[in-house]
Amino acid sequence: MPKQEEIIETFFTQILQRITDIEEKIKNNKEKIDLISSSLQQKYKKVDEEIYSIKRKIESLSEDIEKIKQRVDYIMAEMPNLLRKEDMVVVERFIKMWEPLKFVTKEEVEKIIEKKMKK
Repeated sequence: MPKQEEIIETFFTQILQRITDIEEKIKNNKEKIDLISSSLQQKYKKVDEEIYSIKRKIESLSEDIEKIKQRVDYIMAEMPNLLRKEDMVVVERFIKMWEPLKFVTKEEVEKIIEKKMKK
């Protein structure tokens, strides 16, 4: 039978081996945690930049939408002042009827009168 000292030595050797194994596992886990932490920080930074970019785009779109609303409001306000197609047809008929290109100016009339009077 083994001696009492050998049993104790074997027991402590096993305990030391287990402690060494546990320390190695802890070291490996710590390295994994550091790697994960670094990766998460990089991803967080990238996501943060993307969110900032999206916010800027949303602000730009909001400004564009506001400009469009203002233009639509302006157009709607001007709508009553515009001619409808039917009204335009009527105006076109009057213009054709008057034949404004055949109108004479005051100076032309005076010249015509002077010519007639000289004859």
